Amino acid sequence: MRLNLHLQPHFKAQFALVEDRFKLLYRDAEAFQAVVAAGLKFTNAQYAENKLDLIKLNFFSQELLQAMICGGEPYRMEPINFIWRRLLEREIVIRHIGHMPNALADHVLVLPLLLDHLRARTLPNIFFPASALVDRYSNSILAIDVLTEAGDVARGTGFFAVPCEGQAPHLFTCKHNVDPALGISIQSIATAEGQRIDFGEPVCHPREDIALIPVNGLPDIEPAFRFGDMPEIFDEVYTLGYPKIPTGEAGVIGHRGEINGSAKLFVEGSDVLLISNLVSPGNSGGPLLNRDGFCVGMSIRWLEAEWDGQKARFSAALPASLLNQRFW
Repeated sequence: MRLNLHLQPHFKAQFALVEDRFKLLYRDAEAFQAVVAAGLKFTNAQYAENKLDLIKLNFFSQELLQAMICGGEPYRMEPINFIWRRLLEREIVIRHIGHMPNALADHVLVLPLLLDHLRARTLPNIFFPASALVDRYSNSILAIDVLTEAGDVARGTGFFAVPCEGQAPHLFTCKHNVDPALGISIQSIATAEGQRIDFGEPVCHPREDIALIPVNGLPDIEPAFRFGDMPEIFDEVYTLGYPKIPTGEAGVIGHRGEINGSAKLFVEGSDVLLISNLVSPGNSGGPLLNRDGFCVGMSIRWLEAEWDGQKARFSAALPASLLNQRFW
């Protein structure tokens, strides 16, 4: 039986509280220290003043996390270990010294990584399983229905992502999904919830398989995806999209895989990521995500060829660095 602790109301409440407290650390350091001081007092912690001095130097511990969550108010103990483990797993908190049982604070906060999560609104993702990404970003994963030059109905995937901090979300997809030069016309664009998007004429990259679709009046899509760092070989990644399902129809389909390597395309001259995820027709244009929900690329059509009667096929994705080019 799965416990699904992350779905318990008191767990979810503390996840949100941790995010708010860490935001306070950056907005108002003195107010943050006052919250921790109140928590240490409430829990009758020893050497409270010394521990507060250490937190000013970026030292941290599970006890200080507990005080930060408490803030001088009653709280539930059960989520503390869960939250602490996730912070350690994601290396937002790392061990600073060796085994010292009497150390007042034996870990440090990795502030640049924490700040990245807070800016990108991805900190909640570390407390939930990968399956929660589909629900959380359901309004940023788009089904793009088109009519081909031959009169066939087809579907691709698109997604909303914020290229740079402070910018509005942009709608990304593959050029081959929507290119008017190929006689393709977009019929409709909708979120996973069925909300229709009012769109304009796609802007296609002159060389890469990338298109941006202007949106007339952004719907309520928060959170949109944020771009992440280049993944490395064997990193776990997820694809989301609307592939064709033989003899059936489905909504968003996800696939878990890993980075297998990279290759350089002969024609475009650009790098692509090779992934183990199953990419089927309709998947192209969907986001490639890392375990924390950062978009690290976009699925494209297969890389396929035949030599001596043997067919080779690789699933591939364009890296986020290419998507972030300001060709528009």
